[in-house]
Amino acid sequence: MDPLAQLKDIHLPEQVTNLPIAPGWWLLLVLIIGCIVWAVLAFIRYRKERKTKRQILTALSSSTTLESSNQLLKLALISYFPRQETASLFGRELRAFLVAALPLKKQASFEQLMPQDLSDIYQANTQLSLVKFNQAIRFWLTHALPAKKHALAAAPNKNRDDKNRDNKNTANESNVKQTMKTTTRGQDD
Repeated sequence: MDPLAQLKDIHLPEQVTNLPIAPGWWLLLVLIIGCIVWAVLAFIRYRKERKTKRQILTALSSSTTLESSNQLLKLALISYFPRQETASLFGRELRAFLVAALPLKKQASFEQLMPQDLSDIYQANTQLSLVKFNQAIRFWLTHALPAKKHALAAAPNKNRDDKNRDNKNTANESNVKQTMKTTTRGQDD
């Protein structure tokens, strides 16, 4: 007799399901989803904080007068710092604030670019160079914004509410667009 003929057919075991998944896998899934949500929200906040800065830098490249460049600088100050503390700054006080808002290692470079007295901007026969002034503003916008904690401490009043600053940033987006329109209209004349 043949020993192989006595063997029975192979029986396959029942299908093994993957459900329910072990609790560790659920925890890992929740952690991964949480990290993805955090990263997306951080990216959105990053873009929102820098939107005004990008718009001002774009408008600065088409600025043709010292007054319009100064307006864009003031708009950046009002957008990122408390309005009541920065709106009244001009001349040497404005320059001192701008220097204090920069990181320490960037201050010396900025002081070489920025003129000593910014009140000369409003003089009819000023010796200030538009190109050099725009370079200084671009340098400051690039390295000081969005405002870091040390820059906020440089502001005259240290008691400020971050929520108000965030609300001002969203409100100032329309101000940026309006100022850019005004600046470009003034250049066309």
